[in-house]
Amino acid sequence: MTIQRAFTTFSIAIGSIFALGTAPATAFSFNSGTDLGSCGSIPLETLSSTGTSVSTVSSCTTADGITLTAGPDDAVMTLKEVNGVKGVGVFHDLHPVGSIQELDYGETITLSTASPSIFSSLDISFLYTPGNDVFGDVIKEVASITAGGFTGSLSVVDSNTAQWSWNGISQTISASSSSTASGGGLYRILDPFGTTAVSEVTLTSFAEAGQSYRYSDYGLSGAEIVTPTTVAVPEPSVLLGTMGLAGIVAFAFSRRSQSDRA
Repeated sequence: MTIQRAFTTFSIAIGSIFALGTAPATAFSFNSGTDLGSCGSIPLETLSSTGTSVSTVSSCTTADGITLTAGPDDAVMTLKEVNGVKGVGVFHDLHPVGSIQELDYGETITLSTASPSIFSSLDISFLYTPGNDVFGDVIKEVASITAGGFTGSLSVVDSNTAQWSWNGISQTISASSSSTASGGGLYRILDPFGTTAVSEVTLTSFAEAGQSYRYSDYGLSGAEIVTPTTVAVPEPSVLLGTMGLAGIVAFAFSRRSQSDRA
């Protein structure tokens, strides 16, 4: 075995021992229609306060392996579009003035993955401020998002800004589409849970007086995840062999160096 070949083999072996990282990021988006998988069957509807959804989708899985599930048990998901922005909400309103296509108090959408994953982004839509839209909201709307045992909040600050807070993480977010009469109230939270890998994220609304559409309600527009890769741990005999190879390479380089100096 030549020195160069031995060194190459050694490098490959060491690389396999210390291989760390994440799989490529994958994302779904209701706005672009990307990687929706079976969630592409959620119907785009325009419903009035007395409308009835034609949706039968209570659970679906995106092409990147994220399962969306509506709650309570008899709820379904329905797709809505406001000023060019699309978002999924829940049709299950027991109160007469609820937003029948957004997430109200008592309704949930749960995003779950087969294994713990790092969320690199989360897109939340239809968050508005009072006085800046034609939808009758009377507060600056807030989304409630739970992951890893901690509940975070995405709160509208003004017509173009929102604040995200979760377990010590805080970030100010500029609107992708403004919270005004001509916007979709769309915000992208980057790395919402830091580097914490989670297998379940639950979206809901905080309890508000009246539980009506005039209070916090919103939609889900998309998400991106990366899945941590596992570390390949070699068998003890392989590790010892690799260490022995390292010694051979070092010895060969030493002998060659001595010969060059002779």
